[in-house]
Amino acid sequence: MLNRMGSQGTGIAGGVRYPVGAGDVLHISARTPHGYLVTGPTLFNVTVGEQTVKGIASLAKTCYAYILNRETGKPINPIVESAVPMTTDVPGEEVWPTQPIPYTSRGVPQQPFCTTYPIVTNPELAARVRPSFNPFLVNELVIMSPGLTGGPSYGSSSFSPRTRLLYMTGENDAYSIKVKPVSDTLQPGGDGEEENVIERGETGVTPTPTLAAYDPATGQLAWYVELSGSTNVAVPFDGVSGNLVTAGDVVFQGIATGDFYAFDARSGSELFALTAKAGIRASPLTYQVDGKQYVSVVASDTILALALP
Repeated sequence: MLNRMGSQGTGIAGGVRYPVGAGDVLHISARTPHGYLVTGPTLFNVTVGEQTVKGIASLAKTCYAYILNRETGKPINPIVESAVPMTTDVPGEEVWPTQPIPYTSRGVPQQPFCTTYPIVTNPELAARVRPSFNPFLVNELVIMSPGLTGGPSYGSSSFSPRTRLLYMTGENDAYSIKVKPVSDTLQPGGDGEEENVIERGETGVTPTPTLAAYDPATGQLAWYVELSGSTNVAVPFDGVSGNLVTAGDVVFQGIATGDFYAFDARSGSELFALTAKAGIRASPLTYQVDGKQYVSVVASDTILALALP
């Protein structure tokens, strides 16, 4: 059973040591009874009240941003253990009754940066839809978001000290499997996840990448966009790269269809888009030559380089 979906495990950040620069190391000692795949952290400084807080943010496969004080390891805003579904037919599985959900400074749940409940129009498939963290089952196909293929991928988030916003990339998707109880029979060198799966099912969901901006001081969502791509086809999980924000208040984002976007970092308005000849799975970078700033990104075996005004 994938423990991030609800069964017992350890450590969203339990015992993790993050290098944070100048030889300093943040040790996040908090432990949670769950396991999550998280992206590489993004560091930032932000004003909370009248104090400057040195922060760190990491995106989880839950489609939530976990935003902490990197000096203390404590959340800047509350992270609340919230009740989740516990029904399971997996022999011997112990389902944990709560999951950590970030809240904002207003005392309401953080708005996720991607889908946490799939919208399915097919009546037969819609009957299989379950809330996030519902355990996968042995005898029944259920559909959940974000699942294994939704949420963030390995690309990092970014932060602008000018806008004081965090920029996060994710994917709207869903996942549907029947699981196979394996007990202690797994052996090194096996197929990993595939050894846990009996059957895969349709989800009725077309994957789409997302880009969102958050105020890390409050945890509130500032803006959100979905990226359908010029070809208007499903964008696969491995096609969600990280983003880049510049001092010119522009956020750049590429996707697997080959589309490369620029957005206004303050409003989320699209500024331009171009389409490469191959898919973009790398995160953009910026550099300067002879006083001119450029943004570049790898598109398969091609390198795009754009001069900024």
